[in-house]
Amino acid sequence: MKKIIVLALVMGVFVAGRAQTFDEWFEQKKTQIRYLKAQIAALAEYEGVTAKGYTIAQDGTDAISGIKQVDLQLHSDYFSSLRTVNPAIRGSPEVAGTIRLAGVIAEVAAEIGDAEVGLLADCAENVDLLEMLVTDGQVEMTDAERIKAIDILYARMRRLLQTAIAIRDQIGLLHLNLSS
Repeated sequence: MKKIIVLALVMGVFVAGRAQTFDEWFEQKKTQIRYLKAQIAALAEYEGVTAKGYTIAQDGTDAISGIKQVDLQLHSDYFSSLRTVNPAIRGSPEVAGTIRLAGVIAEVAAEIGDAEVGLLADCAENVDLLEMLVTDGQVEMTDAERIKAIDILYARMRRLLQTAIAIRDQIGLLHLNLSS
């Protein structure tokens, strides 16, 4: 009975466990060299996969860097374009009209005399603002914003001219009334 139990235990150990092979017992050097060669081959393959992974990662970061540079350049170009005046805006009829209105207002103000000094000051301020709007590098605005600002200045100058003419006419009526 003891022999059967011992035999069953020995059989169970051989069947259930992973034991050393014959080569591992009797040809240890050759077996170790074979295992080391297999391990070196696996490590070489792993090195290739790792190198490929690093290359992919580097290419990805280079692509991201390139995209960031292009995006930065686009933004820089856009913001620098805001400081440049479009020649079509600089030569627009409203710009020329505002300058002509300034001349007419100066003539009417000269007829009025010292009665309305603020008219010329307002006129000069509007001309200075117009010059700032149509000179490169002065303000950062889109074309639409520049056009809107120029239109506002043109409307102001028309109102100033109407005011100057109304004052001149009133002064003329006062002179007529005083004369009669």
